[in-house]
Amino acid sequence: MSILTLEFRAVRRSSVLTGKILAAYRAFQANRARHIASRTLSAMEDHTLKDIGISRSEIPMVVYGLRAARGDHVDHEA
Repeated sequence: MSILTLEFRAVRRSSVLTGKILAAYRAFQANRARHIASRTLSAMEDHTLKDIGISRSEIPMVVYGLRAARGDHVDHEA
């Protein structure tokens, strides 16, 4: 093996590791944002939640993307 081959493998391994670290950091950021959104919505009064189109029981579904809020649906009948 040449020195160039060894250097290429080292760079490739470090870029793979960097990509994994970056992906983990982005996942952490997304999870943190969802947690903050959930806490913020949970702190709102029921009438405020009703104004934005969700009920208290729907907060986890909306925040974690399990289901869109009632007013956020897309009409596929074109």
